[in-house]
Amino acid sequence: MKNKYYWNEETIQYFEKRVKPGCEGQYITEAYDFVKQNCTLEEGDTQEMLANDLIMQVKQLQTKYNY
Repeated sequence: MKNKYYWNEETIQYFEKRVKPGCEGQYITEAYDFVKQNCTLEEGDTQEMLANDLIMQVKQLQTKYNY
C-alpha cells in the first residue's frame, strides 16, 4: 500500500518505540494527539486520516523489522 503522507523518520521511530504489548490504546491516543497538536490539514484531509496513516506507517516499520 502506498503511503499517503510523509512523516519524518524521527516521528516514525518515536511512535514505533511507544508501541508496547497491551498498551496499544495509549499509543493510538498519543498518535491522534500528535496529529491534533502538530499537523496542518490540507484540503480534503482529516485528523483521522493523518493519524491512521501514521499508525499504518509505524506498523509497516515494525513488520519490516519483525517486531
